[in-house]
Amino acid sequence: MLDHLIELRKRYSKVLEDYMIDILSVMRDDTAISNEISQKVLELTTALVSPRNIKEVILFLEKEISRARKMEDSGNNANATNAYRYLLIKSINQITQAYPETIPAMLSPLIENFLRFEGKSTFPSLETILFIREIIEVHSEHKISIFNKICAIFSEIKSHLVIRVALWIIGEYAATQTEVAQAFATIKRNIGSLPIY
Repeated sequence: MLDHLIELRKRYSKVLEDYMIDILSVMRDDTAISNEISQKVLELTTALVSPRNIKEVILFLEKEISRARKMEDSGNNANATNAYRYLLIKSINQITQAYPETIPAMLSPLIENFLRFEGKSTFPSLETILFIREIIEVHSEHKISIFNKICAIFSEIKSHLVIRVALWIIGEYAATQTEVAQAFATIKRNIGSLPIY
């Protein structure tokens, strides 16, 4: 069915835009979910997103980020879970490029849910922090809010690869005296008291 919809999109994209909620409902049925289905739905969603349905897509992606955060990431499910999280990040990246006004709505759930992974789940966290670094570079108007959120969540980041990029963001974008003081306070708070063992 999804393959058929993808084919129809080439000629009837305007018509399919009105059925975005119905297309997204395919992923709400947990019994039918697979990464192949998720990938096709997210690709179709990304291709069909428009000013008419952007709000529904944003709400859907926010829920999916939260659901992906809670997914089991041990045993055989680890690879599938990480692949799904990566698909979400990729879709969000494409949508925010096309609709920059969606950046604040998308960044908060990503920062709150996807930066805390460790071990086998480090890859989605690393992709998330790299995406955030790209956003802050291209859309400097979000610098202050991203800087504050990274400082607030820094102690909950577990992966050294993600910490390295987050630390670079904190150091690079602390511009005012207050931000520099906040950056140092964040780093000192997470290092702990001296001597360091």
